[in-house]
Amino acid sequence: MLFSKWIVADLKDYQELNKLPVRPGLCVEFLYDEDSMPGMYQHVQEIIDPNGFTILLSDNSISEMNTDTVLNSIITLFFQPSFYIVNKAPVIFTTATVNIHFNEMLKKLKEKCLLQGFADVIIVQPINNTDSQHACFYYIDGRNFNLNSILENPINDYLKSRNFFPPHFVIFGDTISNKLVQYETILNQELLASKTVNYKIATEIYYLQMKIQHFGHKLSQQNINEDNLRIYLEIQKKDLSKALDWYHYEYEILPIWYKQFGHIVKVIMGKRSFRSLFSDNVKKYKD
Repeated sequence: MLFSKWIVADLKDYQELNKLPVRPGLCVEFLYDEDSMPGMYQHVQEIIDPNGFTILLSDNSISEMNTDTVLNSIITLFFQPSFYIVNKAPVIFTTATVNIHFNEMLKKLKEKCLLQGFADVIIVQPINNTDSQHACFYYIDGRNFNLNSILENPINDYLKSRNFFPPHFVIFGDTISNKLVQYETILNQELLASKTVNYKIATEIYYLQMKIQHFGHKLSQQNINEDNLRIYLEIQKKDLSKALDWYHYEYEILPIWYKQFGHIVKVIMGKRSFRSLFSDNVKKYKD
């Protein structure tokens, strides 16, 4: 979908979201608790929705991110099958206050993710935050949005940098019922916006970028396979060279009389015919 829609809810509310004909993504506030983490892992493994799930980092979340154990717990969530990943980079939302501790923790998280093979970590902050990496996170709290004008931002960004990041609507609320009402409002507005020129342009750009990322990933995999094949052939070449060196130093350098004596021993042992010692046209070895 062009508009990425997320409902901030507890894992126990997933079943309510799963009943919807057009399901949003599930955004879970991350609050580290050593005793509850195994249960959280088990719950998220049961999420099979194509939109998947992601996490929300609040001020409370950031205050707890002061050890490698907490950071590793977040990275463990990134490896779950349904976690929201764009172009090999996990996407997380945050409403936390940007300060020194915030920047340090996210820097450590990104460094750990790079070591685990991820391309990056995409931090999506609210639209009203001028320091945000991607200004595409809109609070949904009952207000009406002009989706047509909202689409102008990613379109203009794409024309400047050839990078399209779709708008993300994150729905907050006191109850799950209230959140679902707001979600339905967004769906209705999206239906109206789908008839506008901006929506059609943005949709074409979005699917074009998806294709570019798909082929880019295939090219990356092909390059990796070629590198692995090259390394394999180099190893085979080295092993063959070692075998030839061993053959040379263990057999070729032996004197001719020693080799001839070895042939006679084979005749005596019955492993070689006597006539083969005098003619190359005779079968040398017996079956």
